[in-house]
Amino acid sequence: SRLTDPREGDAPRAGADRVRAGTEPRAARARPLGREVRILPTPVDTRIFRPRRKPPRERPLAGWIGSPTAAYCLRAILPALARAAREQPFDLLVVGAGERVEVPGVRVTNRDWSLAREAEDFASLDVGLYPLPDNPWTRGKCGMKALQYLASGVAAVVSPVGVNRRIVRDGETGFLAETEEEWTDRLLRYLRDPGLRAAHGRAGRRHVRAGWSLRVLAPRFVGAMREILR
Repeated sequence: SRLTDPREGDAPRAGADRVRAGTEPRAARARPLGREVRILPTPVDTRIFRPRRKPPRERPLAGWIGSPTAAYCLRAILPALARAAREQPFDLLVVGAGERVEVPGVRVTNRDWSLAREAEDFASLDVGLYPLPDNPWTRGKCGMKALQYLASGVAAVVSPVGVNRRIVRDGETGFLAETEEEWTDRLLRYLRDPGLRAAHGRAGRRHVRAGWSLRVLAPRFVGAMREILR
């Protein structure tokens, strides 16, 4: 099923004295309840998700890593991927879709998700893809896929939805894309320019380490738990 209902967390919030929310849209839903609400972003462990040496390959490797419930997001940009492939050949890694994904003109590797291999899968990519529809549910998401791409030093193209706009600074730590034409253009820019991919990958990792790393956010989480216990 497609998760689109932001109300699913209302019941737990209603019984809480304090609420720690990962994003502003989630915090906004708790404020009318009269609870004490603070934003505590979701962290990524940059010691696990980190750049790794990539093997030599004849074509750039783009990829999407997710779950079966989100596979429809990837399918929404398949026409853009096919258009890009007609101008610049590339391979595609799809992890966790739960069903076989095919793109005309693209060599696609479909793989089940594995916790033991997750960080390696992220770091293996030249370009990460994070398409999302724009709706109340997705605006409240914490952008974990974008964080994992950037922490791994991977250039990413993401939808400009919710916190993604903060994680990915367009043209600096990655690219934002909304229309089919934008997805095609941004992907082609990365496929054709290894130097641009590398520069955005380095900038993206610095950005995530400074604002979303476990090293930075763990003390805030511990502090929040201590406040609640007191």
